[in-house]
Amino acid sequence: MRMHPRLKARRGRFGAGGLSAPVLIVTSPEEGKLLRAGGSPPATFTGTAADDLDGDISANIIWSVTTGSPTNGFGSPADATGASVDLSGLLTVGSPAVSNTVIARVSDSGGKVSSVTRTVTFGD
Repeated sequence: MRMHPRLKARRGRFGAGGLSAPVLIVTSPEEGKLLRAGGSPPATFTGTAADDLDGDISANIIWSVTTGSPTNGFGSPADATGASVDLSGLLTVGSPAVSNTVIARVSDSGGKVSSVTRTVTFGD
């Protein structure tokens, strides 16, 4: 049986394993953003995630917070899950402001994972 040219091209683009990892975009806040404790709006992080097999999987985004230098976050427990989360109570606040690293990650039903790291400063 011959493979359809579109499937053959798709297989070549994504490898023998099939489909690609999900696309994950952190839409806010911007990288390096200064967030104020008790500020309005709160430290809300939003993202979108989609997969060519599963469709919209934004609700499955897992958010983890670390203070200081970035880590890959995969050993960290989830601090929050969803497309839009308030991480105010999880960010380390200081005066002067403290750098916090937030890792967003999502996996598709095939186990492929994407992650985005965002560093923000949180202070009084």
